[in-house]
Amino acid sequence: MTPMRVAIVGCGSIATVWAGALSTRHDVEIVALVDSQPEAAKGFGDRHEITCPVFTDIALALSAEPIDVVCNITPPEVHAAVDLLALDAGCHVLTEKPLTPSVAEGKRVHAAAQAAGRRVSVMQNRRFDPWARGLAAFVASGALGAPAIVSVDYFMSLSFGGFRAQMDNPLLLDMAIHHFDQARYLSPVPAVRVSCVEVNPEGSPFRGNAAVVCTFERTDGSLVSYRGSWATPGLSSPWAATWRISGSLGSATWDGEREVQAEVVDGGGMRALAVAPVGSGRLDHAGCIDEMLDALAEDRPAETDIADNLQSLAMVEAAVESARRRQPVDVEQFAASR
Repeated sequence: MTPMRVAIVGCGSIATVWAGALSTRHDVEIVALVDSQPEAAKGFGDRHEITCPVFTDIALALSAEPIDVVCNITPPEVHAAVDLLALDAGCHVLTEKPLTPSVAEGKRVHAAAQAAGRRVSVMQNRRFDPWARGLAAFVASGALGAPAIVSVDYFMSLSFGGFRAQMDNPLLLDMAIHHFDQARYLSPVPAVRVSCVEVNPEGSPFRGNAAVVCTFERTDGSLVSYRGSWATPGLSSPWAATWRISGSLGSATWDGEREVQAEVVDGGGMRALAVAPVGSGRLDHAGCIDEMLDALAEDRPAETDIADNLQSLAMVEAAVESARRRQPVDVEQFAASR
């Protein structure tokens, strides 16, 4: 079997995780490293023992090397430009989240992928946790009845520097996209309306707003309640957040790490049910990369295909707009009109 020829575009810190996952696959050959700073790309290659040409521009790499797959690990504001060049050259794209900063740009990439007959998949590594997958299967079984409220709490105190420190909406765009996508995965009901308030707490190292509270109304009348911050010292949440899914027949909680608890109605009382983890493959980024590459090999949409991910991105952009307007926003109409 001929290996897929892969270009890594963007050689920053998160690219290290991608390189580690890619290097263990026998069906992948890394044939190009691209970064606007050539010394960064060369140092990255040396550290990961990747021997291939280094380029400062993706267009140069695409014209010089036969490439099947572009791994787009650049800052969000250039995702669309990189994706469009790769698709125009006949490459598939695996991109870091967020897909793009806006739904409009994401739709442009989607249309280009359809026109080129190529696939675009998005890094949503939070789906590839065995406890998350176990909880999703438990909810899908109907044991909780009809979900009424999905509650998500995420609080950390972080200082990344780099592009995140300068983003207008760092928490919503760079982190909440994970949690919104996971809410859709755990309880797949479309959101139709959102009310969001966004602030930047005193002492925050971010220029833009790093804390939000938002509520999504969904098509079945249920709610997703999200509270998050990147500027809250003390009592940090796990990266995956903490979760509670409350339904008509019971409730389940997940600590975001290694414990899911559930209680359901049983006659006149309540009964505890075990929720087991699901999955035996690799976790987190490696699990998502495996799924995206396996989907290419099998010629099928990945679980995190662009068409699905646009729905998560619409939730993010609608929340950003709701915070800006200080009023509720219709998620469906917002996404359709951009």
